[in-house]
Amino acid sequence: MMRHCLLLLLLSPFVAADQLRRQFDGGWGLIENINKPYLKEIAEFAVSEISKQSHKKLVFQSVLKGESQVVGGINYLLHIRVKDESSPYSPTTFIYKCSVFDGVLEEGMKFEGCEILS
Repeated sequence: MMRHCLLLLLLSPFVAADQLRRQFDGGWGLIENINKPYLKEIAEFAVSEISKQSHKKLVFQSVLKGESQVVGGINYLLHIRVKDESSPYSPTTFIYKCSVFDGVLEEGMKFEGCEILS
């Protein structure tokens, strides 16, 4: 039992380093703090693009979860709660899974697409 604990302690920094390396080498990593103002800005941009394409009045509600990938900028894959206020009788809430690329300084944000999850 003691050997297993010692082995676990010795290997844990390597496991953490490997997870960090995968995120910076193009692997996807979970976004821990989904309440960052910048994520809200990205999500609102995505909702604006969906509204334009669908010709609906969509309103951003919240970011539910997200992942990011570093590749010459940052890819974001966000689950976003959106209210559809197109119908005057009963606004409906949907969850969209949206992909946005942020070229940070050079390119700005680019909407890559989305799908409705529910």
